[in-house]
Amino acid sequence: FPFAADDHQTANAEVMVKANAAMLIKDSELTGEKLVSNIKDLSDNKNLLERMGANAKSMAKPNAAADIVDELLKLAGEAA
Repeated sequence: FPFAADDHQTANAEVMVKANAAMLIKDSELTGEKLVSNIKDLSDNKNLLERMGANAKSMAKPNAAADIVDELLKLAGEAA
């Protein structure tokens, strides 16, 4: 997202890339051909896709919203 403050979206994406959980195409490098090439690479390499999926899943925080609410309530003095 080119309008993100301090390019934080790229920083977030790079964390995923370093964990082998994603691919990154910078906006300045994005072309239809590049996107198609990356999609084809993933569709042709099921092992890579499965590894990336497993790596992404290992980074997931499925209870993040509830955890944030709990912390906010604690800060507000109304711990659940």
